[in-house]
Amino acid sequence: MTSTRHEGRRSDRRLAKECTDLLDDLDIPIPFDVDQLVTLLSTRRRRPIHLVDESDMGAHADHASGWWLKMADADVVFVKRGLPPLLRNTAVLHEVGHILWNHPSNGDARDAFARLMPNLAAAGALDRFGVLARRGYDTPQEIEAETFARVLLSRVDASVAPAPAASSAATAQAATALDRLARALGSAA
Repeated sequence: MTSTRHEGRRSDRRLAKECTDLLDDLDIPIPFDVDQLVTLLSTRRRRPIHLVDESDMGAHADHASGWWLKMADADVVFVKRGLPPLLRNTAVLHEVGHILWNHPSNGDARDAFARLMPNLAAAGALDRFGVLARRGYDTPQEIEAETFARVLLSRVDASVAPAPAASSAATAQAATALDRLARALGSAA
């Protein structure tokens, strides 16, 4: 899907609907696993997406939790190492959103990435690549990518089956144990 360019900003509801339509075309693994989703997307697109947990996110380490490097024959998503699982998943899905929306790169990200990977920059490799960094949410591209991640995460949360209800015998045993505990604490006070 290519990012739609509108005069002005489209509504949140419309963007969420577009993301839902995009997700309807994907085979989202249940139980959800972001790495498995990336593998499935790589196969489906016939273009590899490589995930790299990176400890040094360069000049924007305090702001960026993810980067997307679009190469001639593959996509590379760099994610800040050590993020809690939910934040890592969000960062990866945000960058996947950029990939699926087919967003173009931006100059700020290229410059920051050149500082992060000076050997690639010195070899002139970045001249052939597109780079996007996740730093803020003030552009239509960032809003689209973040909405994609948010809609997907809400969908997989909704698909998780609730825990099985406790049997009535187990519930009665728990109530009895709680009564005993309350009496013991009450008499100790």
